[in-house]
Amino acid sequence: MRNARKIPVGGIIVTAIGALAIGLAHVMNNYIIINYHYRTWVACIWVARILLITGVVVLIFGIIRNLIDEHRRKEQLRLQEERKRKISEEQKLKGPEDIEKYLRDMRNVENEESVDNLISRIRSMGDYRRRLDRLFKINEMEAFRNIEPAFQQLEEEICEHVLSAINLNVAGGDEVFVASSEKICRIIDQKLNCAQNALLQLAEYTNGRATEDSVVVMIKSLVEVLETSKERGEEE
Repeated sequence: MRNARKIPVGGIIVTAIGALAIGLAHVMNNYIIINYHYRTWVACIWVARILLITGVVVLIFGIIRNLIDEHRRKEQLRLQEERKRKISEEQKLKGPEDIEKYLRDMRNVENEESVDNLISRIRSMGDYRRRLDRLFKINEMEAFRNIEPAFQQLEEEICEHVLSAINLNVAGGDEVFVASSEKICRIIDQKLNCAQNALLQLAEYTNGRATEDSVVVMIKSLVEVLETSKERGEEE
């Protein structure tokens, strides 16, 4: 960015030469007229004026160019700071409510479908957690309370996936966001399927169509899947 503040040396030199030539022509006007004719003096004046005008024009254009470059430099710095600020804001989004609110605010014509898809998945996981709470309220299933942390982890992982999509939007814009959100939605759907299957298994148990052992195996399997998913995320 040093060129943005570079002094237009060429314009200064040409301007100085033109001004000096005009000064010399006026100082030596009698000598030139007497020895080389009046027309020669007039020609010298015109050449000096052209040099001066050219130098001034080059100088002005150099100043304008520097001002434009300086404006671009400041704008780039502003955009970089804005991008850093937004990424910092995204990193502070903790819960599903904060993330959903941010998604609604960033919705526009280009990314509307992708944003709505992510919002629907956040809401689906919230709905599954509420269904789990209702199952525990209306049924005696205290032995299976250890599934609640698993549902909490599922929701946190889904929020992390959505947050990664938001960060891609901040860093790369709507085009990158839309392209990546489809893959992220597929990953989230796998986790939502785990939650749905767990709820169905619990419902089957309360209706007498599943044994306690089968529910314990299901919960253990769900926890193992989540632990594997977490380990993969840490490795990446």
